[in-house]
Amino acid sequence: MIEVTDKNKKEYIISLCKMLMRDGILQQIESFSSGFYELIPKDLIQFFECHELELMISGLADINLTDLQQNTDYHDYSANSIQIKWFWEILETLNLSEKAAFIQFVTGLL
Repeated sequence: MIEVTDKNKKEYIISLCKMLMRDGILQQIESFSSGFYELIPKDLIQFFECHELELMISGLADINLTDLQQNTDYHDYSANSIQIKWFWEILETLNLSEKAAFIQFVTGLL
């Protein structure tokens, strides 16, 4: 056992993080990778962007427009503005994939 001191605490933190985030789950990562590469060969992964891989792994999340509408802040508009009403009406007509593309566009997330 090595005692942690001010001199080696950075090395300790780095080693601890590696153990927790890599070595501690290595078997699970290898099992996941093996199954994943059966579906998508390693040499083809380079053609996908990270959000496309995420969608293949996780699928599309359900997008709750009611929750989004209740938690939207308006600037220079209100929830009763005709343009805002049109906006929500249009969003309601979109399918799940289109809603996901919209969310990704306005937030950079998904």
